[in-house]
Amino acid sequence: SGGDPQGNGQNLSTLLGTIIRIDIDNPSDGLNYGIPSDNPFIVPLNARDEIYAYGLRNVWRFSFDSETDLLWAADVGQNAWEEIDIIYPGLNYGWNEMEASHCYPPGSDCNPDEFELPIWEYELYVDGVCSVTGGYVYKGAEIWSLRDKYIYGDWCTGDIWALKATNNENYINEDIISSDINITSFGIDENNELFFCGNQRIYKLIS
Repeated sequence: SGGDPQGNGQNLSTLLGTIIRIDIDNPSDGLNYGIPSDNPFIVPLNARDEIYAYGLRNVWRFSFDSETDLLWAADVGQNAWEEIDIIYPGLNYGWNEMEASHCYPPGSDCNPDEFELPIWEYELYVDGVCSVTGGYVYKGAEIWSLRDKYIYGDWCTGDIWALKATNNENYINEDIISSDINITSFGIDENNELFFCGNQRIYKLIS
């Protein structure tokens, strides 16, 4: 339910609110999948072995940078903030004690130092934005200005942005398209060129 009243996001005994990592080629223990031996929560009791990271609300979607292997995730917020995270094994991303880098519910006490904070966030309902749609770090050759930038969008406005790290480990976010398309997902082809879909069509980003 709204706000995660059962606290699933902070409960390692459930798969809700987590990203899981499983081995579909080597089933074991009566399951139709296996557990990778280096998953972060195999040892502790009362934790599901499948869990890779937790404290996430509603990731839509995640993708790997094909050159660095960093796992990028866009996490849809409850009612105030959307966030972009880089997912590392074993880390806690805060939900439902935090929504992005803000205590949840608003006005409550929390300790941000206990959680992995997002690398970027944006406020809901400002200029019509309402729900983040995660994309890819662009590795194609047709749009050199987007190279190595994380491309993502918003479902309500159809805005598409490019997020890039700077030398001092901060991030710069730039508007690249205002499309008025309800963006549901991004994809790449065999040449790492970027596509997105929405309004019953598939679109390709071009220079």
